[in-house]
Amino acid sequence: MAEKPSLSNTEPVDINDAKATETDPARRERSKIVFPYGDLEDAIEVVQATFHHGGQRATFDQLAVWMKHENVDSGTFRSFKIATARIFGLIDVVKDNMSLTELGNQIVDPASEKQARAKAFLNVPLYRKIFEIYKGRLLPKDTALEQEMGSLGVAPKQKSRARQSFQRSAVQAGVFNETKDRLVLPGGVSLDSTTPNGGASRKMEATAIHPIMPTGDVDPMLSMLFESLPPSGSEWSRDARQQWLDILRRAFDHVYKDKPE
Repeated sequence: MAEKPSLSNTEPVDINDAKATETDPARRERSKIVFPYGDLEDAIEVVQATFHHGGQRATFDQLAVWMKHENVDSGTFRSFKIATARIFGLIDVVKDNMSLTELGNQIVDPASEKQARAKAFLNVPLYRKIFEIYKGRLLPKDTALEQEMGSLGVAPKQKSRARQSFQRSAVQAGVFNETKDRLVLPGGVSLDSTTPNGGASRKMEATAIHPIMPTGDVDPMLSMLFESLPPSGSEWSRDARQQWLDILRRAFDHVYKDKPE
């Protein structure tokens, strides 16, 4: 597993700034382009746990145990690592079950891993856009790169997180040159040979701009749950609604302490 590089300006990012207010629209803006909160190695961790224990598929309960999480509602499991693996196109998810995609199988095969990592990187809509813009060109410094990401639809409060995840993933995908200032694809991979992650990306794009979001000092797990709500007026089955409410209830039990009656 590739080591996560040390990057400049790696200050912690608070996605639920306590200063956010109803009178400050910029602080409540949600990203309009898809990118993962985790990096490529976070996604591959999900794939490897599934492949080495369950083969091709697993339930979330099984996967949580294999990945040594307390339960399926732990802060970094369902709303972080599972979502990250989906955005990179490595898994498919149906309710509480997941299975490896063809790309997921390729990424655990030493014979195809190098190309699969690069393809997974290009599956992320934000990363693909950056690659298209700077193909063969020098990448800008951190501040300018974040401004570019903002122009592509990343919310102001998420630009630093998006840039850091992008840089780590580029190293892990093997698409950086030695000085980490240009993006170069390995042999056998091209923009024409890949397409952005369709199903998961369209779903994430729809939810990323959802306006109903809690403000203030809210646990990231709850924020991500509200981010997963489909847009108002869209189709959403009763079973899926009930599943979301069950997850929310368990998240409340995890985040809050019971008040004595």
